[in-house]
Amino acid sequence: MSKVNSKQNNENSKMNEYDIANNSNKKIKNDLLVERNRFSKWTYEKIIKKVDKHAYEQNMMAFAFIAFFLGNNLNIYIWCFLFTSFYLLINRIIRFYIKRYLLYFFEFCYFGISTLLIYIIYCPENKKFWYATYICNTGMMALSVLILNNQALFNSTDHITSAWIHTVPMITCWVIRWRHVLFDPTILSQVYFKFNDVSSTEFNYNDELVDLGLYAFCLWLIWMSCFIVFVGFVFRNYVDNPKYCSSISDFRRIVKNLPFINHRFVYKDLKVKYCLQHLIGFIFCLPLAILCYYNIIFNTLYGGLICCYLYWNQCVKSDESINKKVYEKSGILVQN
Repeated sequence: MSKVNSKQNNENSKMNEYDIANNSNKKIKNDLLVERNRFSKWTYEKIIKKVDKHAYEQNMMAFAFIAFFLGNNLNIYIWCFLFTSFYLLINRIIRFYIKRYLLYFFEFCYFGISTLLIYIIYCPENKKFWYATYICNTGMMALSVLILNNQALFNSTDHITSAWIHTVPMITCWVIRWRHVLFDPTILSQVYFKFNDVSSTEFNYNDELVDLGLYAFCLWLIWMSCFIVFVGFVFRNYVDNPKYCSSISDFRRIVKNLPFINHRFVYKDLKVKYCLQHLIGFIFCLPLAILCYYNIIFNTLYGGLICCYLYWNQCVKSDESINKKVYEKSGILVQN
């Protein structure tokens, strides 16, 4: 009986520890989170603040170039996508190091965009790798925009980076898949990267359809294996430390706030539950990605709706922020 009570006390103390850490993290500003060491402070003051100061101009210029060349020159668009992706990922690595968010890099979205970059640079003629890359970037990664509530907030580097990682790889896969329809053959002949021929739209159940699902699932298994090894074992101490943020800590907080959920459920086999919900999401998104692969109209509407959600969500958040500032200046909002 004493062992049971002590076990319950340990679970309660652990929950309280995470509650205190989560509540305190909400109150602490980013300026205080960077006070880790001299390098973090210097990086924040000399780099991050200057990048954020001109975030709106940078993001608007980047998306203007991307949108222009997306409809005019596939070769320049691919180079713009590569350069901007590497720039945003390097910028995010620096930010996540300062804020203790590096564990987020083991998430599927970073794995997905990395596979697309590898495909374009190293193996554009590998059709099997193309199948897996297309399905992963068009399916689960794109729909995670709705789950994570992303927004295309151009004056925020963090928000626009998240929007880029989840949507632009999908757009890039779309333009590679349907390039023979979107561009003139003379423009395609100028493309530096020799992509494999994907002009066929015939629905082949015996060969191509099986390959689309099989290779994508194999790629997902590789990510899941790496996630379990590094998050579950190698960096386990950091995952369990409330000072460091990760998808596991976010999942713990989300599940705990769900109604009719026992709090003990939150901490028992948490990593297994997280992997299972990822598997369910992958299986759910797989038919949508396959349908996108065979139908240009559905693929275009699918990507367009996700992009519209990004901008709509950005407008809603901006409107709420403007209203809050107006109320604060007019004295209507009571300061607590």
